[in-house]
Amino acid sequence: MQIELKAAFGGLTWLPWWISLTSANLSPMLDLQDDKVVYRIVARGEAPYADIASVDFRNTIGTRNIQLTFANRSWTFTGNVVDDAQARTALAMLRDKGCALTKRATTFLDAA
Repeated sequence: MQIELKAAFGGLTWLPWWISLTSANLSPMLDLQDDKVVYRIVARGEAPYADIASVDFRNTIGTRNIQLTFANRSWTFTGNVVDDAQARTALAMLRDKGCALTKRATTFLDAA
């Protein structure tokens, strides 16, 4: 399922979530497929769900950011989702695929 994004960002696990090294708003992508997640910031990447260490969610003024942290990589993918419904759909699908949601992500998902 393609999750509609306004923008995508790439960061590092040891930097604060609001610092990104790469960003794109031209053609960001988050596609939750049967066996893997496919994403694009500048270049296309993919990872099996088992490689996702955690899924976080940050809701600030005008943004809804889903952040994927990977178990075997030092960088992160953050997607700025277009609306709450898309964000909840993505979080529910990631949870159902066995990805660990942070308390913030779980709280947002359960608030529906």
